[in-house]
Amino acid sequence: MVVVEKNPSLHVVSIGLNRPEKRNCVNEETAAALAEAFLDFEQDEEMRCAVLHGFGGNFCAGYDLEELSRLTDEERPNRLASMLERGPMVRGVSDVIKRKAQNIIFVFVLHFILPYKKVTSL
Repeated sequence: MVVVEKNPSLHVVSIGLNRPEKRNCVNEETAAALAEAFLDFEQDEEMRCAVLHGFGGNFCAGYDLEELSRLTDEERPNRLASMLERGPMVRGVSDVIKRKAQNIIFVFVLHFILPYKKVTSL
């Protein structure tokens, strides 16, 4: 679901969404794994930069609507209210982003912009 790779020599951690068959949409399990990965990043003094990306050619298709459709009529309103309040991926991630925002790179910018430009150096 989430692949974490650390590069100690560059002080960079790569956090990858790995659900390409679902266009990397986020479900409860993925949300928990993302939160854990970002909290680990925050606590690791050696890691200075996090790169969030998606495998399989997509960054993220949003929340897993199939998972949402499996909820009962009683569960669905509470889950939707919770997502509107904090977002489906948050669970602590937003606090990490607030504290280390300058060190998080969202690679989808590279995925969508760089293919259309001739890049001579980064």
